[in-house]
Amino acid sequence: MYLFYILRSLIGRLTHVIFFLIGEGGSGKDTLLNKVLEYYENEAKDGGKGNEPKIKRLITYTTRPMREEEQSGVEYHFVDKKTFWKMRFMRRVIEYREYKVATGDTWYYFTANDGQIKPMTDLIAVGPLAQYHNLNNRLKTPVIPIYLKVSEENRRKRLYERESKQDNPNYEEVERRLKADREDFKDIEKIPGLVVIDNNGNNIKSTLYHLTNTINNILDSYYMLKADVLGIKKVDSQTVTEFKVDDNNKDITNDSNWK
Repeated sequence: MYLFYILRSLIGRLTHVIFFLIGEGGSGKDTLLNKVLEYYENEAKDGGKGNEPKIKRLITYTTRPMREEEQSGVEYHFVDKKTFWKMRFMRRVIEYREYKVATGDTWYYFTANDGQIKPMTDLIAVGPLAQYHNLNNRLKTPVIPIYLKVSEENRRKRLYERESKQDNPNYEEVERRLKADREDFKDIEKIPGLVVIDNNGNNIKSTLYHLTNTINNILDSYYMLKADVLGIKKVDSQTVTEFKVDDNNKDITNDSNWK
């Protein structure tokens, strides 16, 4: 059913696709994102030299301090507040969110118009619900929400195990996060076109298989639809477009107002 909704919504905006992973804390978003990227990188390598991965990561921005294990341009582009405000002034910020932290400082997280979102480049991102809604409302690019569904019991186990490895475990903070997620995600399955992937088990290979299979099915259906609408076909291994012309010999397929 979700595939029908997605394809119907794409007819008027035939460009590339952004897949957006969402889920509560402990749902495995970051782990699966890295596995998906690795899967498509390996697929490209198996296809021969010079092949690009089918999907690339959409790297967003933040003004928060970079952690010891992080690298700018990998998890985020780390910038200072001056750069953020300059990019806003230049209208290069697509959406942003701000968070007050315990020190009294304000950290900004944002998505920029920096050339990553472009035709013929399908992307995948991970982030909070607010970012998904912002992108979906402000971009003509189709943004496909993929929800990693994990029971609260399993998420609690994962978060407690992760917290136990800290020098000073704070289990009250874990419970606070669980409570906050309970409120934030109470209406998650009401999002139109939501794709739900069960990640309750411990078999990440199985989850990765279902996730990449879903992504591939959506992309295949999407580009088949795009080819059908635009009249694209293969001729002697070359991709060509059959343009439609009206009675006045006007090229309506390439009209800038055509969607």
